[in-house]
Amino acid sequence: MLAQISCLFFCLIGISSCSFNRTANIDSDHPSKADGFSHNSFVEIIQQTEENQRKKKSLILESEWLKLRLQVVEAEKYACSARSAELELASEMARFGSLDQKLSGEGFIGENQRIHWNAQLESMRSSTITAEARANLLRRDLFDLRQKIVDLGYQVPEGPVVE
Repeated sequence: MLAQISCLFFCLIGISSCSFNRTANIDSDHPSKADGFSHNSFVEIIQQTEENQRKKKSLILESEWLKLRLQVVEAEKYACSARSAELELASEMARFGSLDQKLSGEGFIGENQRIHWNAQLESMRSSTITAEARANLLRRDLFDLRQKIVDLGYQVPEGPVVE
């Protein structure tokens, strides 16, 4: 019985010393609290404030850049889709035109059909030109923003992220 009590006593001492050491380690990980009224910390606080403001400004600029970059990417994707549709229609027209020429006589494509298909192709070309112009304007805006960010002393990646 006495052996059990002494074993229990040593276990309690061991557990309490382990938790004391753990608490001591946790407290030592954090820097000691400085007196807020100390004149020695004033310069440090000013430096930390300036660093924090600079980081905040860089995050604001990064957010602005990312939003504009997303618009550029979406505009470029749309322009590629418009160009693909235009090329697909032009390919179909060329294929049918080739078949039409191989047939003797007038062929199977009538004048009204030819006018209709050419009008569709012209409409798609116009859409492609508009989409590419929008993408170009957004790229120019992104370039201007990049210059602004660089002039402020920050770095910005150049060109597409994925190639």
